Amino acid sequence: MGNLKKEMGNESTKNQKKEEVIEEKDKETKEIEKPKVVKLTEWIETKKAIISLGRAKKEEKSPASILVSDPWLFRMFYEIAILPIRSDKILVCGGNSGRSAFRTAEIFDIGKSEWRKIQDMPELIPFATAVVCCDYVFVFGGQSLFPIKYFSLETSEWREMDIPGKSMRNTEVAVVGDKVFIIDAQTREKNNAIEVVNVKSMHWEKSGIFSPVPTPRTNHGVAVIGHRIFCIGGVYKGRSMSVVEVLDVDSGIWSTLPPMPTARSQMGITVLNGNQIWVIGGYDSNYEYDLRVIEVYDVEKFEWKSFSVELTSPRNGLRALTLDGNIWVIGGNVSGQKPERNIEILDPQTGKWSKGPEMMIQRSWQGTVHF
Repeated sequence: MGNLKKEMGNESTKNQKKEEVIEEKDKETKEIEKPKVVKLTEWIETKKAIISLGRAKKEEKSPASILVSDPWLFRMFYEIAILPIRSDKILVCGGNSGRSAFRTAEIFDIGKSEWRKIQDMPELIPFATAVVCCDYVFVFGGQSLFPIKYFSLETSEWREMDIPGKSMRNTEVAVVGDKVFIIDAQTREKNNAIEVVNVKSMHWEKSGIFSPVPTPRTNHGVAVIGHRIFCIGGVYKGRSMSVVEVLDVDSGIWSTLPPMPTARSQMGITVLNGNQIWVIGGYDSNYEYDLRVIEVYDVEKFEWKSFSVELTSPRNGLRALTLDGNIWVIGGNVSGQKPERNIEILDPQTGKWSKGPEMMIQRSWQGTVHF
């Protein structure tokens, strides 16, 4: 009898312990399942913006995870989402006016809707091209040997790089990261060469790192999307071309893309929405007549399309920028070699043109950037 009571007591103790374990597990489960309330008002603005991109659906990645998985895709997102917002000024410098060239430079403040003259460049630079990199505006072009000129956006003064210059004519430039790529068709030393300036260290990279442009040319255009530099059109042996080639900066490999529907040179080029290259105006295939036609290359579909609207007047030697989703066409030659002061703005959504602010002087082939 005593043994029976003892066994019953042991069994009761075991059951009690089991019940305690079950209660403890239930408690843990309830704590885990208890929903946590997150107040979005306490989140920083960046997190709100990431959530606004969209959450992941079943068996799919969220847009945010796709964005951060590829650094070049993230760079494209930055160019699309940030640059149009922060760009509120346009700088133009150098360029041509008939048979003469300019040292002058001016800045347009979009918010104030006014132009102001800034310090002259140290040299005359005809056929100028410019880019912004690391808070500096670099200007290339001209016919002679001279050091590279750059404008400090912080101090508002022109400087010269303390490295040997190189003779370059009718060059075009592109920025990838902290490097400036000179996609040059004619130098004194060689044809269709590519030179690279490391802006952080302010020196030339070793020549020959990148293969030359496959197709020799001059008076071409370039566009940058992510880590790819597109070299478009240009002149070879007196005729404008439709050829399009792209350099993958990571691999150093050139590839040939579908040609433009219209052969041209001396045109304006800009990138819209991070996946469209807009090619505007220029000289025709015989290098005789100015063009009005606008064509758009979709880098995702690998195809060209003619835009429904043309330039208001034929022109060559123009520059094009994208600001707040609109395309600004700046300067250029009308009726042959007659430079213009005017700026025209195209709304790609409606296809309507509007008149922009005229430059202080007429220019073509001027260096043009926005920042």
